[in-house]
Amino acid sequence: MTKNFLLTSILLFCYSAIAQNSNLLHEQVLQLSKQSGLSGFTVSILNADSVLFSGGYGYANKEQNITYQTDHVQIVASVSKTWIGLALMQCVEQGKISLDTKVNDVLPFEVTNPNYPNQPITVRQLATHTSSIIYSIPAYEKIVFEERPDMELFEGREKKVVKKILKNPKLEMGDYLKDHLSANGKNYNAKNFGNYPPGEKYKYSNIASTLAAYLVEEVSGMSFADFCQKNISKPLGLKNAAFNVSNPDKSKIASQYFGKKQKLTPLYSHNFYPTGGLRISNDDLNLFLMEIIKGYEGRGKLLTANNYTILLGPQFHENELPESFPKNETNHGIFWTYRDELIGHTGGGLGTSAFMFFDKNTGIGKIFVTNCELEADKNLVPQFIQVWQTLSEYENKF
Repeated sequence: MTKNFLLTSILLFCYSAIAQNSNLLHEQVLQLSKQSGLSGFTVSILNADSVLFSGGYGYANKEQNITYQTDHVQIVASVSKTWIGLALMQCVEQGKISLDTKVNDVLPFEVTNPNYPNQPITVRQLATHTSSIIYSIPAYEKIVFEERPDMELFEGREKKVVKKILKNPKLEMGDYLKDHLSANGKNYNAKNFGNYPPGEKYKYSNIASTLAAYLVEEVSGMSFADFCQKNISKPLGLKNAAFNVSNPDKSKIASQYFGKKQKLTPLYSHNFYPTGGLRISNDDLNLFLMEIIKGYEGRGKLLTANNYTILLGPQFHENELPESFPKNETNHGIFWTYRDELIGHTGGGLGTSAFMFFDKNTGIGKIFVTNCELEADKNLVPQFIQVWQTLSEYENKF
């Protein structure tokens, strides 16, 4: 038996095993999809160099009987914040800002916690949710809907909220932030800030995250969306990733559903779009996470190895986590969260839920994105967990 024949035989065996595991996993996820109340979803298992498994299940549009494919696009809520982190670190690498820069050294208006006027807010605090800038439901209701649906699609509180926010004007991000955070702003209130000093307490804040994205605009001279298109999407070859609904093609956008009755939601975007407005396909999200894993391994192309270490590295000493730090998290990067050995982010909002993590020891990443809100129906969470656990059972079999 020649060495070439032996090598060929081994490779064929490996390919056969991978194909078999892929088929088995597909059948299991397909069954879970059929048994669940999830309208539609996509999943992936990948490493730094290849997508090991990827698939779409259920419907991108139930009314039109359109099955969910991996090139369908949907909003991924707070997973979008990982792009803020990467964009910030690109600005750091370009020498335009540092993580310890005081925000008032960059902003065209002043942002100061009135309860602690002598303690500056820094970029790092924005990126780790320790800035003392509060995020509230009234702030959430500044969402802008770009298509107005039949209001009968909504019931109860959701109907009232949608009616209210459909009237919102589209604002420039800087104008919105100035109105909300500057002492002379028309929506300013001391309650927009916590009664504790910046850097002391963890408080998840979409407003603070938006401010971080606005700093990218200020130091780069570009809109955040354009900055990401130039510095993230284009270098990675992403075809279906954008912070607005006109690009990508609307025909690729998956419909979104809300509540136990899976009511269709409007197509919407945010005045604070960088924090949760990224629309992206599963195929492109795979490419993004592959680059991040490469970066963690010291071979990414969007940042130097040192700056990837800062982006994804723990920002807090293990025994010195800030007050009120989430119990299900173990540390925090620059807009990247730690859950024990996993690094990534979750997202949830009106008609969407998303999970994107990789194991820092094995380099294996997993993605789950669904076009319904898990928290809107308590039965959906365990159904998602079943899918996620099934992916975990197979992640080392490829």
